[in-house]
Amino acid sequence: MKWVYKIKRDAYGNVERYKSRLLAMGYLHKRGNHFDKAYTLAPHAWHMRPREELERIEFVASMVDAALCTGIVPGERVYLVVWVNILVAARGAEQIAKLKVHLAERFDVRDLGEAKYFFGMELTRDMEACTRTQKKLTGKLVGHYEQADARARSVPFGTDDKLTKEGEPLDTKRFSYNEWVGNLLNLSVCMMPDIAQAVGALARYMAGLTEASWRATLGVVRYRAATAKDGVTFGE
Repeated sequence: MKWVYKIKRDAYGNVERYKSRLLAMGYLHKRGNHFDKAYTLAPHAWHMRPREELERIEFVASMVDAALCTGIVPGERVYLVVWVNILVAARGAEQIAKLKVHLAERFDVRDLGEAKYFFGMELTRDMEACTRTQKKLTGKLVGHYEQADARARSVPFGTDDKLTKEGEPLDTKRFSYNEWVGNLLNLSVCMMPDIAQAVGALARYMAGLTEASWRATLGVVRYRAATAKDGVTFGE
């Protein structure tokens, strides 16, 4: 057994709380063969208990994403997402309050209040709209890949970016191309559709990597560094 300790921070990088997790033989994981971070112990087993309770009160899981459930609470539809944390959305505060009381009676829960930071996304809202950004996650990736001081780009792909499997091979021991593309894919799916086409093109070159593909990837990272404050707004 192995204890894994983690510091949870808010959207501004401030320490919010300390968490720990007990892993069964987690120390056997090897970088490159398994994964370098512990995300979850047993997602299926963990998800079954809240799923059973939600079904009992007639919440239905989405066919698109099993983590998304919808139900009716005093005449109004309520949306509930069961990921690492539980996110509840409804038209009125009364429905949210009643559902939280119900869950607190059956589980040991902690109310984190209005969602401001969820799954790497900063959430800002008013009476008219809700805006999602990923400034913290983008900054973390840019810093990790040492591109914070690199020349900014105004477009994800430039006219000089040529993707080909022919050319100087990439040293994959020095540069983890797959990891970079995976992180960019996460940004494009969750928040930044403007890089989706570029990331899709990069993903087609996972095999037969070349220096040209690597330079194109750096270009997308520099573009994200320049547009880190951009987000998606829902509403007026």
